[in-house]
Amino acid sequence: MGKHKRFFFVTIRIAVACIFLFLVVQFFDFAEISESTGKLLDQPILLLMMVIGYWSSFYLKAKAWMVYVEDDGPVKNYLDAIFYSLVINHLLPVKGGELVRVGYIHHKNKLSLSLAAESTVAMRLLDLVILGVIAASGSFLFGISISFQLVAGLIIGCGLLLLGLVAYTRFRPFIISYLEKLSKIVLSKKGLKMVTLVFVSWLLEAIVIYLIVFASFKPIPILDAIWVNSFTIAGQVFQFTPGGIGTYESFMSIALKTVGYPLATGLTIAVVTHAVKFIFSFGCGLYVLLFAPIRLEQIVFWLKKKRGSQ
Repeated sequence: MGKHKRFFFVTIRIAVACIFLFLVVQFFDFAEISESTGKLLDQPILLLMMVIGYWSSFYLKAKAWMVYVEDDGPVKNYLDAIFYSLVINHLLPVKGGELVRVGYIHHKNKLSLSLAAESTVAMRLLDLVILGVIAASGSFLFGISISFQLVAGLIIGCGLLLLGLVAYTRFRPFIISYLEKLSKIVLSKKGLKMVTLVFVSWLLEAIVIYLIVFASFKPIPILDAIWVNSFTIAGQVFQFTPGGIGTYESFMSIALKTVGYPLATGLTIAVVTHAVKFIFSFGCGLYVLLFAPIRLEQIVFWLKKKRGSQ
């Protein structure tokens, strides 16, 4: 099963890399990117709105995480853990930030390692489910045309991957018990609050692309901006470079093309949007280093720590 999973992800990553190279060779326009960036910098109110909206999206994710672990204390430690995860994911070619997120909240809030890991996985799964629902809904509710073959292929691929995991004897009891527990939580009053917070957080994140397009190009309908953002972020499960460089631009360019923007314009918007998110993530990294510092050796230890070790 492991070989099939690796083959699936490697194939997708190679395809995305080829798409990105094609986009760069054919449509990359430094002058247009510079002009778009200049127009954005000339509108500080838009920049402030962007930062507030993007920060608020992480704040709501931190609140949802607190709901899961039933912690009514300060939100700061959960937000700091998410910011550490964010900056690590923008420095590494793989999403190692989740390991740091687990280690940080285990260390700072004295959560058991199992609860820290379980809650982190649950929140990431909830993210993916909500992103998937928004992305899928776009083709039906907002009149966005998506290839039936692409949707069918993704559904079949994910279904086979899940069936493979469930059938794999070593992890089957763990996966089944975990999914049962997660489904009970999601269907509870607590789960409704979590889903609402995470759903609104993804709506808020779409403000970044909405304002970047608003500053330089033909305004994009807010529902389209939400769909483009969700489709792009969902595609980051195939990340293979620091911060998803290449993957992010490819998925966003394709999504913007789907809602009516030329590929050249879509690539420009994607590059500027991704640059803004990189700057934000490194700003968050500077913040946590100054106000929630942890030793580099501790971060490396968490990144190397094997599941189940203490």
